[in-house]
Amino acid sequence: MNRILLISIAVLAVAFGLACFVAVYRGNTIDSLNERIGTLSANVETLIKGREKDYADKVELAKRNEELEQDAKKDTSCFTWTTDISTSPVVMRLRKD
Repeated sequence: MNRILLISIAVLAVAFGLACFVAVYRGNTIDSLNERIGTLSANVETLIKGREKDYADKVELAKRNEELEQDAKKDTSCFTWTTDISTSPVVMRLRKD
């Protein structure tokens, strides 16, 4: 009877120790995964902000190109190699930008 009781206590102690080990291991794994999720979320936010900035820059560039095209259409002077283009609206706009 004592032998069975000792074996039962030993089995329960091993099971309890194993359960504690699994709980600690899973807790550490969950903490590690939560850190990774936080890092990845921050990376996603950074990428989204970068794409928004790229889009805004692209829109601004398209607007500037459209304005340059309009200035070029307004410039009616005929180009020759001796023409002074330093005061043309297009060149002035390019200098400003």
